[in-house]
Amino acid sequence: CIKGRYGFLPFFFFFYWADQSIPPAFIKKLTKKDTILGSSIQMECKVSGSLPITAKWFKDGKEITDSAKYRSLCHENTMSLEIANLELADSANYTCSVSNVAGNDSCSAVLTPPSFLIKPESQQAIPDSTVEFKATLKGTPPFTVKWFKEDLELVSGPTCFIGIEGSTGFLTLYSVDTSKSGHYTCHVSNDVGSDSCTTTLMVTGVHSFLLCCSLFIYFFSFFFCQTHLSDLWYTAK
Repeated sequence: CIKGRYGFLPFFFFFYWADQSIPPAFIKKLTKKDTILGSSIQMECKVSGSLPITAKWFKDGKEITDSAKYRSLCHENTMSLEIANLELADSANYTCSVSNVAGNDSCSAVLTPPSFLIKPESQQAIPDSTVEFKATLKGTPPFTVKWFKEDLELVSGPTCFIGIEGSTGFLTLYSVDTSKSGHYTCHVSNDVGSDSCTTTLMVTGVHSFLLCCSLFIYFFSFFFCQTHLSDLWYTAK
């Protein structure tokens, strides 16, 4: 029982305060910090709205609880989730759901390890020509791409250029010679994993190339003549 002339004022002010509260909204959606497999990752977002704001995290729709693996943090309007000892099993759709007395909001981010949608093809080349290997990637960017010849990592310089445009990584080799023949490996990584594939380059000497062309022309001419002579013989007969 509430007594007194102003007995209902506390309730009035409570409902007035709730009515003036601002619902949460994401002003900075989920982001990731660079890390490597076996390390830790922190996903972070920022929200606007009236405090206090409560945050819950979900992995593929299942709520995450704090443990040795996961730790959720909330400081004013910044929400973050730390994932320890990152492994491929952590690849999933992560959702941050926030709420206050005025409403709620959520945002998601998918963590997917990189893989090759299209692998670089093996190539043959002649000396002094330019060769380009391309690999189309899939997964969660940003990607880090490295190229190796055998076990030696390549770096951009006078003899080659390494780059990435969108989801395509490429290696360009300038003025190749026979020493450039060998196995080339493309290694791609992101925050949640890595993958690699190997291709081959065969640089054929000019003399070998001309010899192959000559042999091709010779055998082509030989079979053409044989076929033509046979047709003439059958016609004459």
